[in-house]
Amino acid sequence: MLAFGQLPPDRRKPLIDAAIQGGVEFLLGMDPAMAAYPTGYSTKPSQSWWKFGFPVFYVTEVLQVVEALVGLGYGGDPRLANALALVRSKQDAQGRWPMEYSYAGRPGWTLARRRRRTSG
Repeated sequence: MLAFGQLPPDRRKPLIDAAIQGGVEFLLGMDPAMAAYPTGYSTKPSQSWWKFGFPVFYVTEVLQVVEALVGLGYGGDPRLANALALVRSKQDAQGRWPMEYSYAGRPGWTLARRRRRTSG
């Protein structure tokens, strides 16, 4: 979804438009701020969903879903309102967001963690 958002609409093929619609229907089929998506192995979403961090590796978070949907033009969709409010609620007085998780100790990311305890 993030990649599709980077593709100008006039360059999208019908198959891409269908994939976008399917993804949007899935992601906005329930409130992204609640994350009650079917996981196949658990009835509760991972706590990682509500923690902002970098890099995301194999997990995702509500922030990445918001980024993808806004990039596709769904920023004004009322179904995204709670997720946008959640993102805004984590912003500090300097307009930054905390890094709530990191992959400290993993090659290449220890320095990034030390240098960027918040966004910006």
